[in-house]
Amino acid sequence: MPPFEDELGQALRRTGDSFSTDQQRLADTGLVKGRRTLRRRRAGAITGSVAALALVGVGGAWAGGLLGGTGGGRGDVAAPVPSVERTSGKGSAEGDGRNETGKAEGAGKGDGNRKAETATGTTHPITAAWMTDTFKRLMPRGELTQVEARGTEAKHGFPNSPMVSAIFDDGKGKAAVLLGISRTAPKSQMARELVTCPARAYVRFDACNSEKLSDGSDFMLLQRYVRNTGKAKEWRATLVTPDGLVVDVSEHNAPAEKGKPVSRVDPPLDPHQLKKLTTDGAWRTVTGALPEEKPADDVGIPGEPGVEEMQKDLAALLPKGLKLSDKSGQAGFASLVVNDGKGGSLVEVNAQLGMSDLLGGKTPTEPDGTVVTVSRSGGDKDVPGIVMLTVDTVKPDGRRVVISAFNSDTQHSAPTRKQPALTAEQLKAIALDPTWWK
Repeated sequence: MPPFEDELGQALRRTGDSFSTDQQRLADTGLVKGRRTLRRRRAGAITGSVAALALVGVGGAWAGGLLGGTGGGRGDVAAPVPSVERTSGKGSAEGDGRNETGKAEGAGKGDGNRKAETATGTTHPITAAWMTDTFKRLMPRGELTQVEARGTEAKHGFPNSPMVSAIFDDGKGKAAVLLGISRTAPKSQMARELVTCPARAYVRFDACNSEKLSDGSDFMLLQRYVRNTGKAKEWRATLVTPDGLVVDVSEHNAPAEKGKPVSRVDPPLDPHQLKKLTTDGAWRTVTGALPEEKPADDVGIPGEPGVEEMQKDLAALLPKGLKLSDKSGQAGFASLVVNDGKGGSLVEVNAQLGMSDLLGGKTPTEPDGTVVTVSRSGGDKDVPGIVMLTVDTVKPDGRRVVISAFNSDTQHSAPTRKQPALTAEQLKAIALDPTWWK
């Protein structure tokens, strides 16, 4: 097996090396594949929280999408965000880094090196100029500044994922808008996760709608908050076509996702405009310029329990008399909210293989050689008073179960109770139960 640094580099380069990540997003094409192959090798100080089980990827995917920052930046480590069933509720011409200013309405009518305007299935590269021109042409009336784009020109041995970002001003305040295109395996778990609404336990949002379009594509539009201030917003639309093309567009109510003050109440494009931009047929022409993804690329790790199995086992192992709600999960992970009559308490569990390197010469605490670590820490730094109680168990053969309980029903809202609903002993009993490896 190649060194971890090599694997990490390949995963980052595969998705593209100029996006930054959003810590609340699940994972895009590169992220989930990175998680499958790399999470077993992530040794270090990892707590039991799903937010701390770091996953590798660039850009987000679900709940980060393909883009997580405005313009360039280094690829950061992203954290997973479990998803649940579908819900609804309330450039430069060649990507050289120069900024470009122009009007969105009617812009981009020059030659623009329009290699993408051939039939879907073309093998011609998609240029930064074409991405810029197409983006300008499809945006509503307003001023575009700081336009940066990238095409599919190969870099580090891998074709880039095309992207374009800009600051858009319709006269009501400047806002960052980002569009990225990638490809995933059709009908794969990755494809489903990209257009599945997130669990409210991990993402604060006003509304999320997921639907099947007439051509068989899946589409999701999420209106969420970037931070827990209740002011910084991100509206994100994601399209996954039947042949695996992924178009991801995000917009903010500030000139940047982070580091800039809010400039307007809502992002500039309303949900209808955002959907129209994301689903426009022009982006479909990029399909042939991106390598086809195979379903085998994003399968889970053999031996690790699947999402339904994880959810069922966690519910069965909990103490009797608890009211259960808001279940969510993915392969190797499950969570739900329990209530003993004193307030909701989020409980989450991870099961992993190949984690013996975390033992690090630690003295076994159990007769069979298992090392059990109990920790207590705060949760979201922006939410005072949250308590996270974690029990981390690692067996000599590398099988690991980590379980956490919070004194809140989400990771981002105020405490609902003084202490988590489960004690450390109860969490330990659940983590050490042989059910996880049956």
